[in-house]
This record gives sequence, C-alpha cells and structure tokens, in this order.
Amino acid sequence: DNTLQDEELFDGHNAKRAVELLSMSAQAQQPFFLAVGFRRPHLPWLAPKRYFDLYPPASIDLPPTQPDWAPKLTTREHREMIAHYYAATTFADAQVGKVLNALERFDLRENTIVVLFGDHGYCLGERDSFFAKGNLWERSLRTSLIIAMPDGAGAGTTCEEPVELMDLYPTLVDLCGLPAPEANLEGLSLRPLLAGDTAGWRGHAISYNYNKKLKGLDRTIRTKRYRYTEKADGSPSECIDYESDPYEWKNRVGDPELEEVEAALRKTLRARIEYKRD
Repeated sequence: DNTLQDEELFDGHNAKRAVELLSMSAQAQQPFFLAVGFRRPHLPWLAPKRYFDLYPPASIDLPPTQPDWAPKLTTREHREMIAHYYAATTFADAQVGKVLNALERFDLRENTIVVLFGDHGYCLGERDSFFAKGNLWERSLRTSLIIAMPDGAGAGTTCEEPVELMDLYPTLVDLCGLPAPEANLEGLSLRPLLAGDTAGWRGHAISYNYNKKLKGLDRTIRTKRYRYTEKADGSPSECIDYESDPYEWKNRVGDPELEEVEAALRKTLRARIEYKRD
C-alpha cells in the first residue's frame, strides 16, 4: 500500500517523537542524552510498499554457493528474502535520516555526539541456507557501529579493530568528561581508536549465546583474522580463518596448522571468562 505513511508504523512514530524531543532540547539549551530505538530490519519485515519497490527480487545478487550445499529455498525465494530484508533496512535508514536532519535543522549537530549501532546481525543464507540469528557466526554477531564527533574528527575513516558494544558506555563517559565508575567496568573507551591510535588495543571481541541443551553459555572470541568458539562445557567447536574463508565454510578446529592460534585464543577467551566470574 503506497498510501501508508512512515509515521503509521512503529519506527516512523519513534522517529517523529525523536524529532519532537530534539526540538524541545534545542529550546531548553541544556545538555541531553537521547536514545532512539528502531525495530526494523528485525522480523517481521514490514515497511511501506515504496521501500519494497526499490528492490525487485530479480535484481538481487545471491551470495556465493557453499560447497556441498543443499539449499532449503529456491533461487526465487532466496532473492525475495534478501530483497525484503533490504527494504526493511532502507525503511529504518530513512527514519535515522529524519533524526539526523533534525539535528542539523535545530543547530544541534555541532555539539552532539552521534552513535549508530545495532544489537546483532542477521544471516541471509550465506551459510547452511540459514536465515536468522541465535548462533555464534559472523553474520549473526557483527553489527553496524558508526560514531560521529561534533568536530568531524575522523570523518569518513574506518577502523578494523574488533570492539564490543560494552565499549560504548565508557566511550561516551570519556568523550563527555563524565566520572566513570570506580570498579566493575569491563568495557574500554574507544576514544584512542577514534583518533586513529590502535597501539595497545585489546585486539579481540567476545560474544556469548545460550546453549539450551547444556544450559550454559557458548562463547566465541574474534580477532581481525580468526574466530575461536567453544561450547558451554568448554569443548572446542569451531575455528575460522577469515582471510581464506570469509563465509565460514571450513571449520578448522583441531587443525595442526592452527594449533598455536587456537591455543592462544582459548587462553585469552578463558582469561576474560574468569574475569567476569570474579
């Protein structure tokens, strides 16, 4: 239905309300913190029809075919799934744009830090014809993360260092000159990375996923090149070399060539786990 307006859906309503709050903050001329949440592209992939019209399924490029892969969808169905995900993502992007435009319109951009991030990624059939999340694969865990500074420092640059969402709180505390908690703050400020200084960075990110069968947390550690994953009982389950295997098609856990890499990642992972227990 092309008559459906963005504001009639949850995310469009949230964007509209965020703009109203920004207007109030501009008038009050007081420091503010505004968290704006959008559901899309989370399921269900709902959006006004005009966003779906942008992505004819026949125009969608599919990911490379996995060796010995038994597809669970037809090519047409796969393209339609991806096209709908793109449409929902573009709808969310349009709502983000409304909020950012309001920052400019109300003359707030020059003294506001903007952070755009997602809570998880989503698999679109790149591996095992799987569509969803809820695992410790790259496309389930990798999220968008963009930080825009008021002075434009580092604008347009990217950082390849792995970071964690827990780093956002200490980053904002640091950038805003606020007092940090004296203890139990596991995240690290991303301020050095924003300035291009990667020296001494921890160089990894850790994620968890609940294992119903074992009734505990499976865990994984990701560096720029590798991922090592183990089950809740501590047994190794996966080791991926992204330099040669970007789609995670070859599990090299126990591979003699990666024995030292796997051992080092296991040690670092377990040290972090013990830290959390303490």
